[in-house]
Amino acid sequence: MKKQLVLLLFSAVYLLLANQARAEHYFVKTDGDNNHTGLAESTAWRTISHATSRVVPGDTVHVKAGNYGNENVVMSVDGTAENPIVFSGYTTNPDDQPDLNWSYPDNTDFNPDVMPLLDGNDRSTGIGITLHSRQYVIIKNFQIQNYQSGVYGWHAEHVIVQNIFTRNMGDINADYSGRGIVFGSLADHNTIKDCVSFNAAAEGIAIFGDHNAVENSQVYCDDNSTGYRSNTDYYIIVSGNYNRVTGSYAERVGDLEHVGHGIGVKGDCVYNTFSHCTAKNFSGGFYVRHRGSKYNLFEDCTALNSNIGILVRDGASENTFSRCRTDGGSMGVAFLDTAEDEGAQGAGSDNLFKNCIFENSHTMISFNDYDRNSDAYGNIFINCTFNDGEYLFAVERDNHDNKLINSIVSNVQNFKTGPYDLNFSFSHSLFNDNGFSTPTGTDIISADPLFINAPEGNYHLLPGSACINAGTSASAPTEDFDRLSRPKGAGYDIGAYEYPQTSILQFLPALIKAGKK
Repeated sequence: MKKQLVLLLFSAVYLLLANQARAEHYFVKTDGDNNHTGLAESTAWRTISHATSRVVPGDTVHVKAGNYGNENVVMSVDGTAENPIVFSGYTTNPDDQPDLNWSYPDNTDFNPDVMPLLDGNDRSTGIGITLHSRQYVIIKNFQIQNYQSGVYGWHAEHVIVQNIFTRNMGDINADYSGRGIVFGSLADHNTIKDCVSFNAAAEGIAIFGDHNAVENSQVYCDDNSTGYRSNTDYYIIVSGNYNRVTGSYAERVGDLEHVGHGIGVKGDCVYNTFSHCTAKNFSGGFYVRHRGSKYNLFEDCTALNSNIGILVRDGASENTFSRCRTDGGSMGVAFLDTAEDEGAQGAGSDNLFKNCIFENSHTMISFNDYDRNSDAYGNIFINCTFNDGEYLFAVERDNHDNKLINSIVSNVQNFKTGPYDLNFSFSHSLFNDNGFSTPTGTDIISADPLFINAPEGNYHLLPGSACINAGTSASAPTEDFDRLSRPKGAGYDIGAYEYPQTSILQFLPALIKAGKK
C-alpha cells in the first residue's frame, strides 16, 4: 500500500513538472508564417487563429501590434487554474502593457501600431474573439472593430479579458444588433477589466451569467447615422446573479434618437453590486427592470444630466441605492411600468434610497405615467438631500405607503404636479426655502439647514444646523454619504451627511466667506 502511494505521488509530481516544463512562449506577427515554430519573433506565426490550436495549459502567445484583418478567432483549448492560457498583445516587446490612452472624443480611431487590431470589415456578421465554453483563458491588449460582436463567451468560466477595445459593432440597419463584450448565460466567474466599448449598436458590455466582474471599463455611443438602429441601447447590462460592476463609466454622447439605458439590471437577477460608477445623459442612468430584479445594490454611483437619473420599473423591488447622486436632467428618480415582463405588475416597490443626493432636476421623485397603470409603493428615502428643483413630486400613477425620513428638501419650487393623489409620509425631515408650504408629518422642521456651500454641491452641515441630532434612529443607515459612522452626537442627523465630518478646519473657508458679507 505504501509503495502504491509513493508511486502515485511520484506520478503526480512528474506530471506537474512535465506540464510546467512544457509551457511555452509563442509569437504572432503580421509578417510571420504559420509553418514556423512560433517560438521567437524571428520564427513567429502569421495568424492568431493558428496559435489557438497549438497552445496547451500554461502557454503564452505574444501578438505583436499590427492589422490582422478579419480573423474570427475561436479559442479552442482550456487552461487550468494553475496554468492559464494567455494571449497578450504588445507593441515592441512582450513585456509591454499597451495603452491607447483611450478617451472620448480624441481617440475614437484605432491605431494598429500600438495594439494588435482585428478588423472584421462587416458589422453585420462574425465575432472577433469567441470564448464559448472556455475556461482559464486570459485575453488582453487587443483592438477589435467592425464585427457583429467583439468578444463573446457563452458558458465561459474563469476567463479574463483585459484592455480590450471594441469599436463599431453590429448591423446599423438591423433593429437590434451588435455587442462589444458579452458573457452569455451560464458564463460564470469571468472578469472584464480596463475595457472600452464604443458604438456597439445594441449592447456595450453585457453579462448574463453569475459571479462575473466588470472593472474600470467604459462604454460610449455617438453614432446616430441610422437613428435608434445605430444607437447603443444598453450600455452596461447585467441579467445574472451575484455579479459586480465597479469603477465603470457609460455615456450617451449627444442627442441620440434612442434614449439609452446606462448601467443596471434587467430580468431575473439578484444580489448584483454596482459601485463607484458614473452614467451620463440617459433615460435611466442606473436602472432596475422587471419583477425578478431584486436585492441589487448600487453604491457611490453618480448619474449626470440624465432624463432619469435612477429608473425603477416593471415591478423591480427591494433594491438598494446607497450614497448615490443624481445631478441635472428631468427626473432624479422615476417609477414606471411598461408592457415588458408580461404587462402591468407594478412600478417598483420596497426599494430603499439612503444617503442619496438629488440636485438640479426638474422633478425630484416621479411616479411617471409611462405606460401601464399600476402602483408604486413601499419605497423609502432615508437620510437623503434634495436641492434645486421645479417639483418635488410628479404624481401620474397610483402610489401608496412611500416614505421620506431624515431628509432635507431645499430650494424646490413646487410640491407636486400630476392628476393623482400623493400617498407619501414625512418624518424627521427639514424643509427650507421652497415654493410650497411645509408638509405635515412627524417632527418636521422648517429652518435653514446651514449647508457649507449648496451652489457648489457641498451639503455638509455647518455648526448650529437644525439638522444635527434631529433625526430618528429607526431604520437609519449606520454610515453617511462619506462612509463616516452615524451617529456622531446625541442622535442621528438629518440629510446625507452626519456632523461633524472631520474637523472644524473644513468649515473655515465657508465661515470666513460668511463673515465678509
